[in-house]
Amino acid sequence: MRTGVIRKLDEVGRVVIPKEIRDYLKLKEGSPLEIGISDNGDVVLRGKTSTYISPEIINDVIRHFADGINMNIVVSIGVNIMYGDDRYIGCNISVSARQIVSRDRVYFACTDDSTTILPLCDKISDVSSEIMVGVSSVDMCVIAYSNRPNVDISEVKVLEILAQILKGMIE
Repeated sequence: MRTGVIRKLDEVGRVVIPKEIRDYLKLKEGSPLEIGISDNGDVVLRGKTSTYISPEIINDVIRHFADGINMNIVVSIGVNIMYGDDRYIGCNISVSARQIVSRDRVYFACTDDSTTILPLCDKISDVSSEIMVGVSSVDMCVIAYSNRPNVDISEVKVLEILAQILKGMIE
């Protein structure tokens, strides 16, 4: 168990869910909440959204966009790469990339323009062009990278569109 607190039921069977748990589950007043019992008898609380989109579908969307702009794409939630190229799932993004997220910025660079290539994560190297789109409301960074030396502005726009689509899917 990640965290635990002891709470008492009130006279009508209600219990207050601690703020830390509400925050973790992204629950707000009026949010739907699934309450169930697991096979081993544990009570399970799960924040529910109106739709569930599987990671496989999210990865398919990312792959289609990556094919369209001929670049590799990874997506981080918080500091962890969660979607995209399987080789980097679970890796932490760089401090530079985190700053892009926290400021809702779009950053792109390529060696043709002599712009600074920011580090993406420990394992991604030999990058000649990159695009990063930060979305602070869902703590997400969409990162496209390639070893080709240039980035076209239309590719930046495509990545911004992907970021908005993913924001809607992940929220």
